[in-house]
Amino acid sequence: MDTKIWKLGIYKLFNLFRTYLINLYNYKDKNPELYENVKQKSSYFINESLESICYLIGILKSYDPNSNTPLHGNVKFNRYQIAWHRCVFYINDLYRYQFIHELISSEQLDELWEKANFINKYAIFIAPNNGLLYHQMAILQLSKRNTFKALYYFLRSLTVRSPYNSARETHITFFDNISKEFNEVCNEYSSVYTFETLPIQYIHLHGILYSKIGTENFEPILKRLMKAIIQQSNKLTPLLIRTTAICNIAIFQHYLNIKNDDLLYLPIQLHTEQLETYIRIYLENQDSKFLHYIEIILYWFIISLSENATYMDIMKPKLKIIWPLLVKVSNTIEQKLISQNININVEDSSSDEIIENEEDNENREKSNDLSSLKFFIVKNADSDEPEYKQFLFSKPYDLELRGFSPLQKIYDFIEYDYSVMSNYEQWYNEIMNKCNNMNNDEYNECDDNNLNLKEISNISGEYIDDSVEEERIIILMNIIKKYVNEIEFDEETYYWNYRYEQKMNNYTSKDDIKLYDFTHIDFNEISDDEDSPSDQIDIFNSLDKDIYNNSDVDELRKKKQLLSDYITDPNESNRQEVIINPQLTKIIFDTNCYINSLNSIKNIFENTNLNIIIPLAVITELSGLQNCKKSAKNALDYLKYITSQTSHRASIKIVTTKGNTLYNIDNIYHENWDNLNKDFMNADDVILSCFSSNSNSYNQNNNLSYTKNILVSNDKNMRLKARVQNITAYNNYEFIRILKRKSILS
Repeated sequence: MDTKIWKLGIYKLFNLFRTYLINLYNYKDKNPELYENVKQKSSYFINESLESICYLIGILKSYDPNSNTPLHGNVKFNRYQIAWHRCVFYINDLYRYQFIHELISSEQLDELWEKANFINKYAIFIAPNNGLLYHQMAILQLSKRNTFKALYYFLRSLTVRSPYNSARETHITFFDNISKEFNEVCNEYSSVYTFETLPIQYIHLHGILYSKIGTENFEPILKRLMKAIIQQSNKLTPLLIRTTAICNIAIFQHYLNIKNDDLLYLPIQLHTEQLETYIRIYLENQDSKFLHYIEIILYWFIISLSENATYMDIMKPKLKIIWPLLVKVSNTIEQKLISQNININVEDSSSDEIIENEEDNENREKSNDLSSLKFFIVKNADSDEPEYKQFLFSKPYDLELRGFSPLQKIYDFIEYDYSVMSNYEQWYNEIMNKCNNMNNDEYNECDDNNLNLKEISNISGEYIDDSVEEERIIILMNIIKKYVNEIEFDEETYYWNYRYEQKMNNYTSKDDIKLYDFTHIDFNEISDDEDSPSDQIDIFNSLDKDIYNNSDVDELRKKKQLLSDYITDPNESNRQEVIINPQLTKIIFDTNCYINSLNSIKNIFENTNLNIIIPLAVITELSGLQNCKKSAKNALDYLKYITSQTSHRASIKIVTTKGNTLYNIDNIYHENWDNLNKDFMNADDVILSCFSSNSNSYNQNNNLSYTKNILVSNDKNMRLKARVQNITAYNNYEFIRILKRKSILS
């Protein structure tokens, strides 16, 4: 078919018809009689068009010279293949028009939607890098109020090789409607969200990321979403978990495509917080469905590292924080596999190559080439005849077919165990049979032997097996170890208890392995009876018993009770009375107080004589947020001003992590605490450390008549962490009330 005939004839005709359908819909209420008349003619036109397109597609298929060549991937379409695919696309369009404008009887609408859905999946399967196809699929999902799937397809349409970027108005309308729905069902004071509101919350967050409107509310909404996920975790489905992972990658990729680096930290925060939440749920409940998210994100990390992506400079600090949790996941999976007598062996075929040039050998070791790695599962590992089987990533996780070409390179070294049927005639027959026999039981039942239909279902993400092969997580973590030097993990933190590596030389039976993993101690299982037999606490048997004397145990119990009361008592102010010595009590305000309660802080700084410590880490955080949060910039400007003045009443000192004191912050906005020889995990730990690093010798007495340290933070987790370290902590509202009650502040 000549391209000009297609564009000027059929294509132009359909665009004209699309315009008339919009006008038809506008006549529905204005002129019902005219509407019915035009509706009949439109219905007749669609039926005639369907017959013509089906006839045309039947002619085109017989001229296909490459019927055995898959249409996806990098295959160049010839003109017949292009025309054939367009026919499939327009069949989907015609079905969708019929459904949206109700041009057939109401009894047939559901059947019609299923036809359109099925055809669109085939069109996507044939050309997975065409953004318009995903956009049309999103519109189709919206017609059924499948808003979560609509988000999924909208984002896919923006991140394929040929993105569909000319539908911003449609996207904004979609997110605006979700925002209105969010405001109706999710008010900020509700403590528990229902499972039905989870998609609304999640889509609303993506709406903020897409439109860049309301970014100041992103963090509190994200925290409440994570809380809701934890509360409703038992109701989450594997499909929903997988979909959120891919949507998060897509919105991040969209930011990269539009070169918007100013707000790039927001999708990164969404990534990492959701990953951390799912990891903690998995560690607590051992529910393998949450491994879906972990697996896909690990794929993405590996791709990003192997391509030396520039955004990994931003991701690496976040990954370093989450790495210990990933290590715990690996430990948990490893122990489970050991109990099943399963081992994983990793071989690097490049090590067998003899390279005479020392420089070439060094370059190969530093390279990011993963093609030489091979993985083997070893079952019955401790027997005389273990079973070796090369590991194949047989599950259909090909993200290229899902429309995410940037993630495809990971599969260059992983062999797939499934084949895709690519015969044109068989495809055509299945499409036509499915559409024409929708009510036939033969086609309504899932046919496990129909490989092609099964593959299409897998690509749509609806019938994939719920389980995750746990060996894959271990293998992906092993691959990331190849990039340890790039991530710059500490030597003692990036390795986990990977006993599989010992197996090929001298495998130890699981009964002989002694695990001393102090991160999994459950203090509720330790007897409160001091006379209890020591074998009830066998984890301490191999240790020097003098390390844990009675006073230490008593102190530990008191701290446990304190934290338990703190967590369960909703009235946080109902604590031991605080005694403030204005000159000696050290007070630190967390970063969120400067951002959200700057006026209150100004009042304290200028009208009290309190001893205020400002950690340089707080200045660093405000500096990092000033370009995207006006409140952060205002706080930074005020601190710069007030520290340069001598007229304020309060004693204000800026303290570095090393304990040095600064008296102004001119041109000093950043402090790097990653390389300190301390166990700091994040900025919270650095802020709390300023209490001890700025201590004076004369106030170290444990029997003080005043409260030594006070942290003011609106973050409950931060306050809890402070109380673990015997630091008194209040939120801003409570602290102001205490100051007024003690007449320190008017």
